Amino acid sequence: MKKAALISSVYTFDGPAAGPFEVFYRNMVSGLDQNSAETGWTVQAIGKAGLKPRVPGLKDVFEPPPSMDAGKDLLSALAGFKERSGRESFIAAYAGKLQERADLLASADVIHAHDVPALLALKRSGLGASAALCFTPGALSRFGRGPEAPGWLLEEERAALSAAGFILAPSRDYMNDLQSSYGPIRQPYVILPGLDDEKHLRTGVLRGKLGVPETALLAAAFCGSEPEADTGFFIESFAAARKQAGDKLFAAAIAAETPALKDKISGLGLEESFFLLSPEAGRGEVLAEADVFFSAHKYPALDMGAIEALRAGLAVVAADDRWNAEAAGYGEAAMLFKAGDPASAGIALADLSRHPPALIHFSSKARDYFMAQYTLEAFALRAAAAYSDMAPAVKKN
Repeated sequence: MKKAALISSVYTFDGPAAGPFEVFYRNMVSGLDQNSAETGWTVQAIGKAGLKPRVPGLKDVFEPPPSMDAGKDLLSALAGFKERSGRESFIAAYAGKLQERADLLASADVIHAHDVPALLALKRSGLGASAALCFTPGALSRFGRGPEAPGWLLEEERAALSAAGFILAPSRDYMNDLQSSYGPIRQPYVILPGLDDEKHLRTGVLRGKLGVPETALLAAAFCGSEPEADTGFFIESFAAARKQAGDKLFAAAIAAETPALKDKISGLGLEESFFLLSPEAGRGEVLAEADVFFSAHKYPALDMGAIEALRAGLAVVAADDRWNAEAAGYGEAAMLFKAGDPASAGIALADLSRHPPALIHFSSKARDYFMAQYTLEAFALRAAAAYSDMAPAVKKN
């Protein structure tokens, strides 16, 4: 048996996951642990649990102005984040935690760091020199791209990318994003994520609250990364679809309820057919009540929503770009439309509403694709194949 050590200074195994990269980390650990006999790899994880000082979240270190607009004020606030968050002491504290697990790291064939501070702490500790070192850039790295990003963050990321022998991204879209921001990536690997195969049963409660008939088609979306742009596009696409499909089509989006979005919904006369839901509605519960999932994130790099929809057996309607298309096999398990074109998206939604055989076809394809690509076993096999490729390369050197 070969050994993999997965390290993260910001992710834990307690409570709900904070985002897709934490899901990626947790499920990689779980998948490898559950499938060690099939993969030939055992796994140990060194996460954040019990680590002090804690790195505060962004809301703990700056108060965003009421008029904060997409990214610019956030990047400005990040300029002072390093000092306020005790970044250096945090990296040193995690390096100390790694020292406590020196035996584990010394025996590992591969060490996989899942965030920038973890990798920098590992290098500072001097441990794991004989193992293949791979890195999945997550956590704050997504804020480090662009000319307005604070210099210290870019320096940290470049240092981490340079220190790792192999870069492992959770999607081709994310790898492309890294390469466009930092230049060519040496030794790149792409490992698509995986999820537990769990099922939420339809209860009809949400439909009842929203006034959606059981016989109506409900399209759902999770609009988190760019709520104004993503939700606004979904609203426009739904309006186009309803003109063709009529009043048997409804939509619900887990998204921030902003005045601009409420005005858009009312301006298009959709108050009784398009609903904004809070995260408390529950992603699984929303998918259980839905028939179709709509994926059109502007900056999706990694989003688990489409995979969750495939798992639930929903017909997926997706933009033909980036992770939107990649998650569903570039059309193998989804009906694609032209990215950024609400008329094209509306046609796709209306087609599924008006043609039950098409809805059944894409629902079946969705579930089949999930079982082939996104189970924890499939995830573990992909990770093990990559690790097996990395480990001999290091031994030869």
